[in-house]
This record gives sequence, C-alpha cells and structure tokens, in this order.
Amino acid sequence: MGILGAADILALQEMPKRLQEDHDNAKYLVTCLKEVKGLEVYEERQQINMVFFCLKGYPLDSGSLVRYMVNYDVRMNGEDNGMMRFVPHCYVSREEIDKVVQLMKDAQ
Repeated sequence: MGILGAADILALQEMPKRLQEDHDNAKYLVTCLKEVKGLEVYEERQQINMVFFCLKGYPLDSGSLVRYMVNYDVRMNGEDNGMMRFVPHCYVSREEIDKVVQLMKDAQ
C-alpha cells in the first residue's frame, strides 16, 4: 500500500468517529462570531463544519483581513461572491477558535 492509500484508509476509518466534534466546533464558532461587530454570520447555513459570514461594517476589507490573520498564523481565503468562511476541522481546537474570534474582535 502506498502513502496515499494509507491516508485514505485513515480518513475512512478514523475521521468519521470525530466528525461530530467538527460540527460542534462549527456551532461554537457561529455563536462566538455573532459577538464580533461588523460581521453578518449565516447561522442558518451552518449544517456542516463550514461557517459562512460576510463583512458588514467590519473595520477591514476582505484582503486586509486575510493579511492581518496571516500575521497570527491563521490561514483563510478572501471573499467569494461577498461571502467568507471558516472551516473547523480535526486540527482546530476550541482554544484556536477562541484565538481567531479574539483576533477578529481586535482587528482595526
């Protein structure tokens, strides 16, 4: 079995066991992001581990926010059709979610 095959087996055998954790973290992130001024969080779209939001009066535009977050080792994409998203996954903890939310609150 090759390296990619081993990764596939791990993904199929282990990751479904922790999928609920990703979904719970996404719900937590939605709740926290709703406290950030200048964000419109699409809570109704949170049915998986993706959290969608857009900037509505936020102090940074999309490109500036992406650059700001990179300075703190947070990787994110810019807007796509006016919408942005975060995706909690197996390598994202609650503490890291708290860090991201605090960074979002502190941005100017």
